[in-house]
Amino acid sequence: MDSMILTSHKHSGVRSDTLGNYPKIYNNKTYAKGTSRVYYSNYTKYAEGYSNNKVKGFTLQKNSPSYPYVSYGTIPSGKCQHRFYYSSGGGYKTNVTSTTTY
Repeated sequence: MDSMILTSHKHSGVRSDTLGNYPKIYNNKTYAKGTSRVYYSNYTKYAEGYSNNKVKGFTLQKNSPSYPYVSYGTIPSGKCQHRFYYSSGGGYKTNVTSTTTY
């Protein structure tokens, strides 16, 4: 795992993460690819993250205002861990906004 954020929600709903625009990409690369999961139910179960084009994971482009979006489907109420994993390309640094749609 490369990074993690913790969230807590009072109701079940569709969880999603929106990654920031204009990410910092390292190692002289123009992109970074990664995957993500949300762990729930005392961190014993997880849901894979899929981008808006139904592809597992996400791609960040250097100098791009695209706001990559990752959805995990319906997750029950309670505490969650959103875990992000590096796959390929350069290392990256970006903001993440986690939301639940009821």
